[in-house]
Amino acid sequence: MMSAESPCYVYVLRRNDNQRIVYVGIGDNYKRAVDPHGDNPALAKLIMAGKIATETMRCPNRVTAEAVEAAMISALSIPGSFNLLNRIAGHGDGFTPLGVPSAAAGRRLVDPASLPEIGREAGGILIVRTGETRFVHDTRSPIDPTNIDDRVVAAAVRGVWQIPQHTIDNWAAGTPDRPRILAGLSGPKHDRYICAAMEIDHTGWGRVTTGDSLKTIPLVGELPLAHTLEGEGDSTAADLTGVDVDAAQLRGRRISADVTFSSVPSGYWIWVGPDGTVHFHQPHHSRR
Repeated sequence: MMSAESPCYVYVLRRNDNQRIVYVGIGDNYKRAVDPHGDNPALAKLIMAGKIATETMRCPNRVTAEAVEAAMISALSIPGSFNLLNRIAGHGDGFTPLGVPSAAAGRRLVDPASLPEIGREAGGILIVRTGETRFVHDTRSPIDPTNIDDRVVAAAVRGVWQIPQHTIDNWAAGTPDRPRILAGLSGPKHDRYICAAMEIDHTGWGRVTTGDSLKTIPLVGELPLAHTLEGEGDSTAADLTGVDVDAAQLRGRRISADVTFSSVPSGYWIWVGPDGTVHFHQPHHSRR
């Protein structure tokens, strides 16, 4: 058994006919690379038929080798790419989609949706601006796409947002065109995606309104903290552990590049009804 600091090898097995990599492996020495791989019948068949060329990469230690192996398997296993014969995802961490968990990776490959399309799919949607950079006059912290902890993302998307009180009153009264889902939109213009999607609790507007214009969006599954129920402290504070951040399986879905936001807080949100009607949208004139 080699020590963790001994050199280690990553190897790839490439088909001779089309030059495609079909297998990525790791070994303490070169011998594993030339093994017939009898434990993998499909791969063994190609090897024994003389259809495979072997390439190796020497790494300084096993930790590095495992990282390289997992990264290669991850990159080459994307749907529509090379068809690997590996039966496991490697011994380290692979690539994950920026801003969303691995489970949502496939949705990042779906064609971008227009506002009417995503509104109908969600049954009504409130989209808020949660980019990685701030707009003018925005003092809140931007979302870090490398920190996708559900509660962190939910708290950022939840608010606060500058939505008129009369709009909130109509939603609370049950108007049929009100949004069902709150979604945070992140990413640059050419790759806007939903970083979180949560169901709105329209019975909870009274407990989360702050001031005359700033609104925290009440969510299904959130639990107001005990001190807020006693009328003390921040009335918007809540435990978000029970909030589903993938409502309607929208997390990771891309939105058309022409969907933009105003550069002032009153335009940081978009409201689309369940029939696809865009009720409120103030695009940025420069399409930032």
